[in-house]
Amino acid sequence: MRLCNTDPSSVGLFVDRSSDNWLPEVALQWDMNEDIMLYAKWGESAKSGGFTSAQRTAPGGMPFAPEDQEYQDEEATGYEVGFKSRLLNNSAELNVAFYRTEFDDLQVNSFTPSGAVIVQRVTNAASAVSQGIEVDGRWQAGDWLLLGGSFAYTDAEYDNFVNGTCNFASGMTSPCDQSDRPLPLAPEWTGNIYANTSFPVADSINAIAHLNVSFSDEFYTDASLEPAGLQDSYAKLSARIGVEAADGKWSLAMVGRNLTDEKVLSSSQSFLASLFQTTYLGYLEPPRTIMIQGNYRFGGE
Repeated sequence: MRLCNTDPSSVGLFVDRSSDNWLPEVALQWDMNEDIMLYAKWGESAKSGGFTSAQRTAPGGMPFAPEDQEYQDEEATGYEVGFKSRLLNNSAELNVAFYRTEFDDLQVNSFTPSGAVIVQRVTNAASAVSQGIEVDGRWQAGDWLLLGGSFAYTDAEYDNFVNGTCNFASGMTSPCDQSDRPLPLAPEWTGNIYANTSFPVADSINAIAHLNVSFSDEFYTDASLEPAGLQDSYAKLSARIGVEAADGKWSLAMVGRNLTDEKVLSSSQSFLASLFQTTYLGYLEPPRTIMIQGNYRFGGE
């Protein structure tokens, strides 16, 4: 029995749609002096709607109605104010941005359990808001040492989403009201801190090293906000150490990524397996990885 078709026409879906959006944008910039710039931006953006590409055959072999497969244009209004600055005689930079994005008909892609199969759904949340602050900076602490980092706080939630996707924790009573719930893949706190160093060890050879710590607050990894798919807070450590030509012609380094071997879900799905057993499927980001990296630049001076 065919449960899923990637070709919408194979289940009788022959429809078309068109989109027409006006997308204005206004930006203002004020250079207070040579070292500080203030700015403000406002703009409209949109993402065209469409039809869910993976169709489940309805009971009795009849296709779902086209309106069950269609999703509408997503529209967003964005506001941003901030400043960019150079400090300490140009040895440091500090940039700060405050933003707010208001979504109408936010497109939400999910995979919903239905009987013994997974049904792909693209639905439109009535409205959602994402707002927060982003800060990044860097400091040339010495001739051979560069320090930097970035931090972000995000408050992202559905304003109104009464036809949200249900999960097993909710009892699968469809639809589920997700109003005032957080958006998936939207941790409140994220950031990274890094240090770069390069110093000579011979007339034409430099030693190089890079250390980076990135971190994230917890977040949901699927659109149904299934508790089993909640990724806990984590921190990752990555490093690079090696040598390079002083003129940048070549480099040789050992690179380690996710040295703390954090198990991080990038996305997840829930469904009913055989005998209607609740099953969760997750996709992990790469584990601890260590490699040797070499580069050589041909031609040029």
